[in-house]
Amino acid sequence: MKRKNIKIQNVSYIVISLIISFVLFSCEGRNRRNSEDNDKNTQSSTDKDTLAIDSDTIQNKLNNKTKVYFYIENSASIFGYINGFTDYIDVVNELAAMPKFEENNIEREYYFINGRKDLKVNYIGSSKEGNILVDKFNKSKNAYNSGDVSASDLNTMFQLALQKASDNDISILISDGIYDIKDKRAPKAALVTEGKNTRTQFINRLSQGDLQTILVKLQSDFNGKYYFVTKYNAKGRQKYIKIKQKRPYYIWIFGKSELLNEYFTDEYLSSLKGFNDLVRFLKNEKTNIPYEISNKENIGRFDFDRDNPKMLKNVSFNERDNIFQFSFKVDYSTLPFPNEYFTNVENYECIGTGKYNVKKIVNINDKKYTHLITVYTKTSPYGKLSVNLKNVLPDWIEKTSTLEENETKVDESTTFGFKFLIDGISEAYIYMNKGNKYIATFEFILTK
Repeated sequence: MKRKNIKIQNVSYIVISLIISFVLFSCEGRNRRNSEDNDKNTQSSTDKDTLAIDSDTIQNKLNNKTKVYFYIENSASIFGYINGFTDYIDVVNELAAMPKFEENNIEREYYFINGRKDLKVNYIGSSKEGNILVDKFNKSKNAYNSGDVSASDLNTMFQLALQKASDNDISILISDGIYDIKDKRAPKAALVTEGKNTRTQFINRLSQGDLQTILVKLQSDFNGKYYFVTKYNAKGRQKYIKIKQKRPYYIWIFGKSELLNEYFTDEYLSSLKGFNDLVRFLKNEKTNIPYEISNKENIGRFDFDRDNPKMLKNVSFNERDNIFQFSFKVDYSTLPFPNEYFTNVENYECIGTGKYNVKKIVNINDKKYTHLITVYTKTSPYGKLSVNLKNVLPDWIEKTSTLEENETKVDESTTFGFKFLIDGISEAYIYMNKGNKYIATFEFILTK
């Protein structure tokens, strides 16, 4: 991104020398940066060599071995995050040296990434070489200033990272999440276009197979220039403001659900310094979530059917309270969402002849099941009932997005145009899930 700014739920490692290097390379504006001398060690993301899977990667596939690719945006908009030993630096280092990666001898490769459509990808090194990050950052300040720091095309970054997340490989993109739009006259219209392009990138990758996307919002100290998206000076250069405050940044993690559920648990991600929130996007594979009717939390009467465990027969109202209520147990242990998602009644939808509502969802201590869901109705209880766990975006995404830019003050928690970006990702998953908006469905028949 050229400028310098940047829920379903709430819920890499660079060295201190990062600081020194970025401090030395702050600059007057992206339009005044000259990347001519630094292009030697970079390559275009549109080159076949960049976007194609290299021979080493293919061999890893054959060996069924996981490899992790780190893509760290190093456009000028990021420089403020590395001015001092910040939470940003700590988190990048923590991810790069994740204990579980070390335990399982998972190879990692590290890249700086910036530029426009001709994306500049600067190879830093790999875990095979030891702590290569230390060596690079201590020996060459040019490592940070490589490529084209005046811009960063987020959709081309997504294209590269998504392609690398194939078979058993994982890719991680770290960015401020701000679109580098070019249309100065109609920036909001440009945001819509960028969002559609994001949707295209994700649909292209999702059509190739399983892909889970984890988006993590974090916050870190930022000491440097924040570039405005929609404000330009008389010379046509982006305006900026020097700030020293907290700013959000984002980590996208791509890979098979099986792998991401193993390595990137909510517990681990929420332990990262500056963690704010997270959301997971999934392809809705046919998942059998076990469930059975319970004899607890019931109001009114019913009998179990021996032949059909999903049927309640001889159902009758509680006349005094004018209500019928029953509960069922479910096993959510195979779904990679935080407990708060499962226990939020707003994330459920009841469909059927009776006007049922979800009353509550609680954790239970059961060998086979994780939660107890209670539903009720004050109208006729008979007929078919479907209780659905919806696939919804958390509220924090909407709250994170803004279209306002104040030349005298920069907000600490919002990112310009963020909703357009996330809508693009969400729409891609909805499309590939063929419009299925449910993660799980629990069906019942209730008779007199």
